[in-house]
Amino acid sequence: GLPLLDNSDADPEVPGGSPNYQIPLLVRAHMANFDVHQILVDQGSSCDVMYSGLFKTLQLSEKNLIHYVGPDLQGFNSSITKPWGYVDLIVTFGEEKAMKSVKVQFMVVDCPSLYNCIIGRTTLAELYVVSSTIHLKMKYYTQDD
Repeated sequence: GLPLLDNSDADPEVPGGSPNYQIPLLVRAHMANFDVHQILVDQGSSCDVMYSGLFKTLQLSEKNLIHYVGPDLQGFNSSITKPWGYVDLIVTFGEEKAMKSVKVQFMVVDCPSLYNCIIGRTTLAELYVVSSTIHLKMKYYTQDD
């Protein structure tokens, strides 16, 4: 079977009676010797994004960055953001038998966010993830499967 990565931060009772599809799918993972919470699972994101606050928390520095070549990013509110660059990290999802590690290339951006980072389609595909926003969970294969 597939190990289940449970969103243990989710309240079993839906706040305000809202259906689960209105609540983002958030997970935890281990990276750079830190346990990181508030990771958004976003099947609509074409890249993996790390916000500058997490970059600093992980005690990474400019020497860890791979130069970004490309256009500035435009947000929903038309704000323009120039990425700092890319950082490659080994990210471990799950625990014990459900543990799986993958190399993730995050685009590092300096802008406010409710999340520490976003895991997008590239990493989700590498993990062979099946995610469910209705159940606020994601499943993936491990070597034991």
